Amino acid sequence: TITLTGAEDEVLYTHTKATPSTGFEVGNVYRVGTAVATSYLVDGPTFNQSIKDLVSGGSPEDYLIGKIQFVTESYQVPEYHVVVSAEGSAVPVYASFNQADSLLTISTAAKRMEIEDASRMFYNFLALRTIDFGNFTINETTTDMDLMFEGCSSLISLDLSNFDTSNV
Repeated sequence: TITLTGAEDEVLYTHTKATPSTGFEVGNVYRVGTAVATSYLVDGPTFNQSIKDLVSGGSPEDYLIGKIQFVTESYQVPEYHVVVSAEGSAVPVYASFNQADSLLTISTAAKRMEIEDASRMFYNFLALRTIDFGNFTINETTTDMDLMFEGCSSLISLDLSNFDTSNV
């Protein structure tokens, strides 16, 4: 909360920042400030290859990723990760994989993630069953979704209700 008080020539600024709902925990790093609104992902084919390199050493077909989650406002840098943010993105986007859970996590400190070219993004993720898009958006800046889910034969369902494909 920012409060401005006083006459035109005498202004007092007050800034209040709430603590995390869980409180401050030992070993964690906390950032104070305003979160960046949007992070931008690399194009779909580059994203796809980066993920396959991370998960299975670049095999052309992936049998390991069962779930994907997009996480925003996350300030933790995963120990083992690849950066999948586009050049010029104000904050990085990280991809990390937990083989025990077959979970691929895409995370950023920004409030949401966007992509311009989503073509082949999940191409041939053969074991992929679910995707939690969270604050990842397909919007008016997205121009290509060609083959985005091609080869994802294990997908159970997708919630694409927040996707704006008007310019695709």
